[in-house]
Amino acid sequence: EVNMATRRTATDGLYRHYLRMAGQDPQGFHATILWDLKKAFANIDRHQLVECARHFLYPQCWLRLALASYQWPRTLFVGTIAMPALVPQIGVAAGAMSATYDLHLYLLHTIVMHRKQCRHVQLSIHVDDIIRDFEGNSEEAVLEAVTHSNEVLQQAMQQLAMPLAADKEQVVANSPSLAT
Repeated sequence: EVNMATRRTATDGLYRHYLRMAGQDPQGFHATILWDLKKAFANIDRHQLVECARHFLYPQCWLRLALASYQWPRTLFVGTIAMPALVPQIGVAAGAMSATYDLHLYLLHTIVMHRKQCRHVQLSIHVDDIIRDFEGNSEEAVLEAVTHSNEVLQQAMQQLAMPLAADKEQVVANSPSLAT
């Protein structure tokens, strides 16, 4: 699931998940982990983005337009003072028309790989936040799934040179030992 709805926050996914679970069997163990990608838009490698677009048959005309727009000069204003125009050399412009789509396209290999290797883990992305939902019959089963999912995602993020913001990690769980 890719969530880009207006006025939603990353924790909305956690809320919706636990609302869905409230009507289900209360037994079992559950945890949700949110990871934030550090400087996600700035860390997109444009050449890799082009390769992702080709692989997933993303419309090349849209990608060319987006890539061209990322090279347009940008002027920062502070009050009435304008800074000299800058031309970004790396990444994508966070506020640009297709930036979130381009980020999700960039992460699509990771999403597909995670889905194949961690079938029972629900993964969703909210702009630059990765949210994963885990459930199991025991705390050990949930912790094992978390460990495996962490390894898969950390390896993929290293390959993309996409660092995680460890200080922004959030965990919600129905067990104190899972929440730590």
